[in-house]
Amino acid sequence: MNGRPIRSVLALALVLGASCRSGEQDAPGGGARARDVVPQFAHSASADSMLSEGESTYRRGEYDSAKVLLVGGQRVALAAGDSAAVARALTWLGLAAWKKAEYEDARLVGERALQMKLRLGLKRDLFRSYNALGLLAHAEGRLSDAASLFTKANSAAREVNDSVSIAKALGNLGLVHADAGAFDLARSEFKTLRASAQRTGDSVAEGNALANLGMLEVRSGDATAAIGWLSLARKAYGNPDPAQEENVLGHLGTAYSALGDAQRAIAYIDSALNVARKHDLKLQEAEDLQVFAELLGEAGDHQRALEHLNRARTVARLIGADGRGGEIERSRARELALISRHDLARAAARDAINTHRSEGFLLEELRDNLLLAEIAQTSRRSSEAQGALRAADSLSTLLKLDIARENVALGRARVGDLANDAAGVLRSLPAQETFARMGPPAQGEAHALRARAFARLGQWPEAVSSGRQALERLEGIRQKIGEGPLRTSFVSEQSAVYADLVIALLRLGRTSEAFEVADAARGKSLLEHIVALGREASTTTADLAESEQLLRRIDWLTERLRLADTISAPDRGGKPRLDLSDLASRLAEARHDYEDRIKRVSARDPRSAALLGVFGPRADVIRASLAPGELLLEYMATPSGLHIFAATRDTIAWAKSPATLEQLAPRVRLAVELTSRKGAASRPLVLRALYDLLIRPIAPIVSLSRFTSLVIVPHSVLAHLPFAALVAPSGRYLVEDHSILFLPSASALPYLRNEQVSAGDNKTSIFAPFPAELPGSRVEALAVKRVVPRPTSYLGDLATERRLRETFARPGIVHIASHAQVNHANPMFSHVELARGTPGATADDGRFEVHELLGIAVKSQLVFLSGCETAAGVAWSTSFRRAHDYATLSQAFLYSGARDVVATLWRIDDRGASTFASRFYRELSARPAAEALAMAQRAMIRDSVYSSPRYWAAYTLAGRGGTNRSAQSLRVSSVK
Repeated sequence: MNGRPIRSVLALALVLGASCRSGEQDAPGGGARARDVVPQFAHSASADSMLSEGESTYRRGEYDSAKVLLVGGQRVALAAGDSAAVARALTWLGLAAWKKAEYEDARLVGERALQMKLRLGLKRDLFRSYNALGLLAHAEGRLSDAASLFTKANSAAREVNDSVSIAKALGNLGLVHADAGAFDLARSEFKTLRASAQRTGDSVAEGNALANLGMLEVRSGDATAAIGWLSLARKAYGNPDPAQEENVLGHLGTAYSALGDAQRAIAYIDSALNVARKHDLKLQEAEDLQVFAELLGEAGDHQRALEHLNRARTVARLIGADGRGGEIERSRARELALISRHDLARAAARDAINTHRSEGFLLEELRDNLLLAEIAQTSRRSSEAQGALRAADSLSTLLKLDIARENVALGRARVGDLANDAAGVLRSLPAQETFARMGPPAQGEAHALRARAFARLGQWPEAVSSGRQALERLEGIRQKIGEGPLRTSFVSEQSAVYADLVIALLRLGRTSEAFEVADAARGKSLLEHIVALGREASTTTADLAESEQLLRRIDWLTERLRLADTISAPDRGGKPRLDLSDLASRLAEARHDYEDRIKRVSARDPRSAALLGVFGPRADVIRASLAPGELLLEYMATPSGLHIFAATRDTIAWAKSPATLEQLAPRVRLAVELTSRKGAASRPLVLRALYDLLIRPIAPIVSLSRFTSLVIVPHSVLAHLPFAALVAPSGRYLVEDHSILFLPSASALPYLRNEQVSAGDNKTSIFAPFPAELPGSRVEALAVKRVVPRPTSYLGDLATERRLRETFARPGIVHIASHAQVNHANPMFSHVELARGTPGATADDGRFEVHELLGIAVKSQLVFLSGCETAAGVAWSTSFRRAHDYATLSQAFLYSGARDVVATLWRIDDRGASTFASRFYRELSARPAAEALAMAQRAMIRDSVYSSPRYWAAYTLAGRGGTNRSAQSLRVSSVK
């Protein structure tokens, strides 16, 4: 996992042999937290039967019930003077407390049981006590104590010639050796345990050995082998207890994360977390929270990652597992550094080093030092950084592990990159270093670091070659992340890699290739969705729909998890939630089916083979999709400034603006605030300044006056800017001279415009669900009704979600004027509100949510969203977080098949909304949508009542722009 800590495993090689019944009486010593209740049958049952029942209950994972039975058995044994049975009860009570992470109780009870056995000379039962106390020490992170106790367990087993227990003690020693970095020794010990378990038919012990072999392969960098071992472990367990189930699920999650398959990783970790919480497995809960936090951090959501890490730290401290806090502290240090809290990050990294050093976690200490070196170099503490690197080198020499060597090589390169030491980076990353153990994320990062080093040395061809290799690795990871915010966030986090390659290509004069890479930096979710749907009856099949629905369902569950860690309540429709463990396996199958489907569609559709290049459609294909008189402007922000690509049917060129993303963000925010509020000046100075930064730089490369239409592909904060209101030096608004069409990426344009659009069916539908609550929506509905042919109106209770779905199933134009809400915490639940329909029906509950929209095929030529901020994503309220810009209602409709979507950047005045809508539809009867929108905006500008940009600048059009279709053939289907 690219230097991230690998999951710390709770050993499950627990040995439970035959019990010894001889011994003398001793004082009571039940677990302090066991309920002081004895079942009614206790007085008539033998201690042996009660303890056996308690042990069986323990094995089923019902630890609280087991404690009740064991306390009862202990009391019966005391009454009968059976000291051996008392010691047996104490041993199991200690194990139950261990499972419940009640470590103080577990230690007191376990040590009491051991002392009783030593006094009574119960040699055959000593192994179990030493082993249980060793498991406790390992769980707490006391490696030296754990090693000593497991060694004593081994000796006790050898003294009584118990070969099975000998193997199990060795298996548990393997856990200590794995934590200490002695992987070869640990592997031998786990295999010894497996062989012994196979000989004796002990499926649980075999499952434990296999799970630990899987854990070891994850740690040593072979995640593919790990998945194989873990699959065998699941089969060996058959019906695993909760701890065993959580263990395997958690390791599968970390294995898939190491392979760069974040979607499957999240599904497995979520399943493990649910099991841990359901059965009160506190240590495992802390570990799962940590791994989930790391996944969020890798995807770019650092703040939420810190929240999860703080919860993990709280749980670990609550149960006294301070020794396990080192990995949590290292993860905190990384996330703190990524949000520029370097002082806190350095402190956390040093805490991690001290914890791991004191407990003998050598490989983890090595990784701590590498992170500290990065943080120190970022803070310009070069001497501290070099000292941390030397410490990591020493540990690598001691460990003699490939994974350690790879970690050090990549860590040195990271520090060299931060120090602008290009030669040092290349020395640290020789071409023969493949990072086979660390996997695709590390391989992609190594190529990216090489690319940047070559660029600093002016070796541009080498920079391009390494940059392309980096993006190929990253693309492989991206394709394994389900559609949704994690995928978009991942691409956004890697934007610097795309930017470096763009700059290198431009230095070599390869402008078209640079344009293709810049467009690929936005991700290809929309493009892939269009290709997968096929848009044609021959490719829109039931199996694809089912696969897509499953993927969307997983994304929905993922988003709910991001909001509340896990899902405990039933779905809104009253159905019990799906089992996440089952979903994880179904997801893997569906993901493969989905990707195969894309390949099959591409093979059948000659357009796809011609259009798709390495990073998406080739630049010449995109240019060919432009209409005469149309200019495409694509923006890409880099640390050195804003790159602007200007593409026409004939050529492509580029210009650079000095504005950086950090400089643009406050200006865009100010522009929106001034333009949207009442009483604002009609032409604020900031709109002139933004014109100079965004439009004027292209003057030397293209004559803007030659073009009547602009296709704008914004980047990050620019997606929230009302481009139509930018003020030229002449004093005219941009929209007065040009119609404007927006796209999330240029790569989608050829597909959108190559589709064959069917004519409408002459039926027009208007929905107004809240005419009383929103009187402006009634006025707007009547205004639209007057200008569209033969409308059918659904007002009030008739305007249900079911009828809206029916409208979307046929060609037409859909006008939605209702409440619309963007869910800033969870964009999959952004929604349009409609009238409630069938009671209890989730699909007709009046909340048409994004995750539901993405599961249907919208056949409407145009959707008009006359609501609040329907074109603005959640990034507007979160300081323009790039990771969430995909989540606009406008783009969701494009994803689902709408050809064009009119939406708003802010709430529009009711009177202005009805006037604008009627003007737009009058124009639409005679011209394409992009032109109709521009004509309506110009009419508002000329109207003294509505001339302020507040009334018209918020309207945006995304999609195909109405090009290549006959406006006269369309019939309006309006939703109000």
